[in-house]
Amino acid sequence: MITPEENATRLVQKFTPSVLGELTIKQAHELGVRAANLHLIEICKPETPVEERTYYFETLSAINKKYGNK
Repeated sequence: MITPEENATRLVQKFTPSVLGELTIKQAHELGVRAANLHLIEICKPETPVEERTYYFETLSAINKKYGNK
């Protein structure tokens, strides 16, 4: 399993949209950070096993530590 820090980077990259039209690179990156945060919050359901939730919360923490809580 990859580390929460590696997963944070991967998720932000995955959710960052291509720069189109009026969207700047900074805005696209901020959207990627927000989308990654929402994705992790969405998958952290009470029925999710504790080990997985812990990993997802560590990834969420790594995103916010690396990119700031946007």
